[in-house]
Amino acid sequence: LKNVATLEASLGNVNEAILAAKAMVESAPGSTSSHEFLADICFRFGENDQGMNALREAVRISGDDPEMTIKLAMALSQQLQTEEAVEVYWRAFEKFESIDDRTSLIDKLVPLYQELNQVDSLLGRLERARSDERQRRSMTICLAQAWQSLGDLGLARTELEKLLVQESRDTRLLKQLATVC
Repeated sequence: LKNVATLEASLGNVNEAILAAKAMVESAPGSTSSHEFLADICFRFGENDQGMNALREAVRISGDDPEMTIKLAMALSQQLQTEEAVEVYWRAFEKFESIDDRTSLIDKLVPLYQELNQVDSLLGRLERARSDERQRRSMTICLAQAWQSLGDLGLARTELEKLLVQESRDTRLLKQLATVC
């Protein structure tokens, strides 16, 4: 069915391509890749609402898969549904434990907050999360990444230097500090 949908799409047969992609979903309703393929076909032909619904279903099926959640957030952002994109990125952020993954999401969140003219809200959220002792280090690094993404390297450096006093041998921290400097 995927080949049929792809062929119909390449021929410009919108309805047939979407119907074939929907048949693929029906044949494997628990498959995130089927829903993702349907979404791609829908977006390709401007059927954005159907595409968003397919991605939302893929996220629901995938459960804790942050990668699928990020795909939904990216699609929302591309469809200029900025506020919902921000919420979905935060859901993905919460699912990740890796600082690298989290700082990568901060880089995606900063332009969205700028678009909404709510950068202070982003910084405030990171500051509040940092008040939890268990998250102090990771949230400080994320806050520094936000400042770096905003172009304020001085404040990014200041945030990282606060951690350097306690963790002077942390190679990840030293690498980020070197990048900022």
